[in-house]
Amino acid sequence: MQPQTVTTGSNIVVIDFPLVGNRQYKLTHDANIVYKAGEITNLIIDIKASDLKVSVSVTDWTSQMHNLFLSFAEAAASASGFENGDQIKFYKVSGSNVTSAQTIYTYNNNAITSTSPWFRDDFQTGEKLTGVFSADLPTVASGASTFPWVCKSTGVTNAHKDDIIIAAPSGTNGVINAGSANVSLNFQHVLSKVTINLFNGAGFTASDLVPSVIKLTNFKLSGTVNVVAGTATPTGTATASFSPTSITPNTVEGKGTAVASYQALVMPQVIGTVGGSKTAIATITLNGQTYNAEIESYNFKAGENHVFNITLAKTELQISATVAPWLNGTGGSIIIQ
Repeated sequence: MQPQTVTTGSNIVVIDFPLVGNRQYKLTHDANIVYKAGEITNLIIDIKASDLKVSVSVTDWTSQMHNLFLSFAEAAASASGFENGDQIKFYKVSGSNVTSAQTIYTYNNNAITSTSPWFRDDFQTGEKLTGVFSADLPTVASGASTFPWVCKSTGVTNAHKDDIIIAAPSGTNGVINAGSANVSLNFQHVLSKVTINLFNGAGFTASDLVPSVIKLTNFKLSGTVNVVAGTATPTGTATASFSPTSITPNTVEGKGTAVASYQALVMPQVIGTVGGSKTAIATITLNGQTYNAEIESYNFKAGENHVFNITLAKTELQISATVAPWLNGTGGSIIIQ
């Protein structure tokens, strides 16, 4: 070719791989290269997973060295909101289902790593991923998108590993971007959480309420989880009653520290009907007397911690309902005579 200078930003090589997903790599250098008369310029291109490393050397007559580096743009990755040792399973998504491609990453100290990491070169621009915590959950078969799940009604009802969190592809979330090796993954809780705080009212001391037995009633605990849509849907009939796990008593503004607090994970659901008869969502049994906490209608939304502060008094049972983070949501109040 004629002696010439190829300027910064110009494509000097285009590499097509028709047998490997029709991939195409374009080599663009970041400095001027002068192709002089009487010199042979060799382009040595080393293709590796996630990047291309290119060096340019001129052989024989004179020595001209031009070092170029080609790769997908990378920014420092970070992770938060998990506990050290948590394992997250990632699936490659095709349409509304997952494929057979999956791998597991482990969270430690604000970073996730894998013994079988994925590379940017394994994906085409626009392809999608979904992430699911925890990796111990049932595996979703290739060509499917859901797995069955039953929230615990015995033992620990609020276990960390039973708190299903999914980063479903949506918008730019979980999408492979052009020229970038970074993928944004925003995880969301797909179950609903119920917290009960018990307080002593007029006529009762805190120690009087210690023998109380708390049960949650009429909640659906079975359902299906969709890892592509990031949703949990209840199925079947409601569980008549079960005992939620006792936790460290919560402190509530304006009410002080609860005598006892309890917590459970349940399927997202609406209990009761507006204008219909009331439905009990909890019972408190003390000294042979059972008190029912009833609601007309309440939406136990996914990703919300629904906190019910129950005050037991000699004359009545008073309940207030709020939604605590995970997410903000609507709340309400009920008084049980």
